[in-house]
Amino acid sequence: MIKQILLTTFCAAAGLAAAQVPAAFPDGAQVLIGDALRAKIAGKTFGGAGGTMKPARLQYTEGGSVYLDVSTGFRDTGKWRIEGSNICTEWRQSPTSGCGEARVMGDVVYVLRANGEVISLTPR
Repeated sequence: MIKQILLTTFCAAAGLAAAQVPAAFPDGAQVLIGDALRAKIAGKTFGGAGGTMKPARLQYTEGGSVYLDVSTGFRDTGKWRIEGSNICTEWRQSPTSGCGEARVMGDVVYVLRANGEVISLTPR
């Protein structure tokens, strides 16, 4: 049960737009690799909410730390890195650590998670 709560919390933090989560990247989303992808997220804050998801915030520092704050009061910290076209996150508490392929459309970063969901990270 705790894993499901943490997973739901992480999904909210990553800006899921609705109860139905897309299983594919949007048409036109571009693959960025290495430094180009890093430049899209380093030093930026992302957030979002939708459907039954609670508003949340993800902050990626230039130094490789990541911070998660959810309106429910859940917080987590960890480390992030880029591997090719993947954003990799290692959380201290959340069981959702790992890498996900990323694509970009405008300022929005889309990440394919291990469970097949594509989540969107919308800049704040």
